[in-house]
Amino acid sequence: AGGGGLLLAAAQLGAGLTVGVDVNSSIDVSRVESNFHDLGLTPPADFIFGDVGDPNVQERLYPWGPFDVLVADPPYGKRERGPVRAEGAIQEAVYTLYDLAANNKLLRVGGRLVYFLPMDPCWASRDVVPLLPSHPCLTLMDISRQPLNTRLDRYLISLHKHRAAHQGEAVLMPDEEAGRIKGEDEGSSSRVWHYN
Repeated sequence: AGGGGLLLAAAQLGAGLTVGVDVNSSIDVSRVESNFHDLGLTPPADFIFGDVGDPNVQERLYPWGPFDVLVADPPYGKRERGPVRAEGAIQEAVYTLYDLAANNKLLRVGGRLVYFLPMDPCWASRDVVPLLPSHPCLTLMDISRQPLNTRLDRYLISLHKHRAAHQGEAVLMPDEEAGRIKGEDEGSSSRVWHYN
């Protein structure tokens, strides 16, 4: 949620209730609330500090859910140490978002997961769809590319939850759909995106 910009935009577009989650506990929630009040909008119902991938943080969201929309601009830069190529830490952040969207207590059927995905322009110029994970209850709806500068592009990706997730279903990385994970040793649980 950062400083609340996405929450503010959601409220301006008609969201009746917003809840923020951010790993940065130094965010001034009173300032976020003040921005809402200045525009005559209802401030966030809650602002939770912690990693949204943490089950304890997710449990704190349950009283407010299931939500109509999950909007995310994860702190990829804090996780990624090298060039932004949708690998490693970025891959894990995206995997977490799909896992959250599949959680029936967090996103209702008919709801949307919308997130930003930064990428080095040399990777962003390729077709990003084969690089994205999937889940049986989620349908990719839209991808919009936005060049930011010579070193970074980003995508705005939107998915629709077309049915409830069933127990045992999992997020699938691209090559898992073909029944194998490319580059993985037998018995390994690591997930790696590969570019051809």
